[in-house]
Amino acid sequence: MTLILLAISLTITLCVIAWHLAIYALPVMTGITAFQYIYATGSGFWLSALAAIGAAIGSIIVLVLYHGMKAIGRATGTIVKEAPEPTPQERKFENLDEPIDPTR
Repeated sequence: MTLILLAISLTITLCVIAWHLAIYALPVMTGITAFQYIYATGSGFWLSALAAIGAAIGSIIVLVLYHGMKAIGRATGTIVKEAPEPTPQERKFENLDEPIDPTR
């Protein structure tokens, strides 16, 4: 029984470690790819390194903006969905463009 619990806890630990490493995988691989492409064109090492750093930072910015916009959209949808219904007194003022009916 102890070995089964140890295996389960190690599996969970490895999944958590893999998740945290995967967060950094996109900027690192983007930087490496940018470095290889720029260096293959005959540019120097330092220019290639600068391009790699710029590409890595750019990918982080794109991810932050994407997740930020998704969160803003989710919050806006929640606010619109949870808006209260107008009361009968408020509904009187909805159709102000129509002529006033004197029989009411």
